[in-house]
Formats: sequence, structure tokens, C-alpha cells
Amino acid sequence: MSRSSYPLTIDNKNQLKPKLPLKLTNPENGKCISVLALVDSGAEKCTFPMMIAINLGIPLNKSTESKTRTAGISGQGLETYSFKIKIDILNMQRNSIVKTMNLEVSFIKNNSIPPLVGTADFLENFNLMINYPQKSLTLEW
Repeated sequence: MSRSSYPLTIDNKNQLKPKLPLKLTNPENGKCISVLALVDSGAEKCTFPMMIAINLGIPLNKSTESKTRTAGISGQGLETYSFKIKIDILNMQRNSIVKTMNLEVSFIKNNSIPPLVGTADFLENFNLMINYPQKSLTLEW
């Protein structure tokens, strides 16, 4: 069984957050970007803000528009765009890839949400352990 551990990060409200360092790649043009994504067990899909799609050269148009709308904790529907990308999970030092996944993810025309990794297709592949007293996040697969 493989394992990778990460420290929890402290946000601007001094709260601990479980985040993973990821490298996202558009397989159609090779453009990539590194992000720190919030691990959100309440999110169904991996969802990223519009700015990441722009940096990856992903068009948010009718050809990528999703037939479904997603709703956040507020219950308000958000227009989503689906696109298959390569997701590399990086090690804690961010200098090595520990696991690669090719997933269809959602992008929203909104930059106020952080990058999120959700349960469907992503977290369901791992044994996820968040230890708040030890301030750590561990993935096993």
C-alpha cells in the first residue's frame, strides 16, 4: 500500500485546512499549473475556478458546458463546464509526483471558490486520514 502525508495548512482565519499540492495539466495542449486544493469530502466532484481553466487554455463554452448544475453549501445552482485533465498529486515538497489520475472535472465561471477535490472519481480512490491534533493529512492507496 502506498502512502503520502501532508501538513494541514492554516488559513487567513487561523483555521486548519486539509489541502493537497496538485499539478493540473490540459492533455490537449500540455499547459499545466500547480495548485493547493482543498480536500472537501462534502463535494461530489473536483471543481476548479475559472482562472485555472484560463491558465490551462480550457475554453468555457457550449462545447464544454455540463448538462448538470452544481450547488454549493448555499444550495445556489452554479453553471459548470466539464473537461478531462491530468491530475498529478505531488509530494509534500512538491518536487515529485506520488500519483497520477486522468479525470473529468468541473470548472465554474467564478473565482471566489478555492480549488476543490471531491469524492467522485478522486477521494473514493483513497483511504483518507485527517488528524487535527497532529495537524496532518494522509492518503493511502
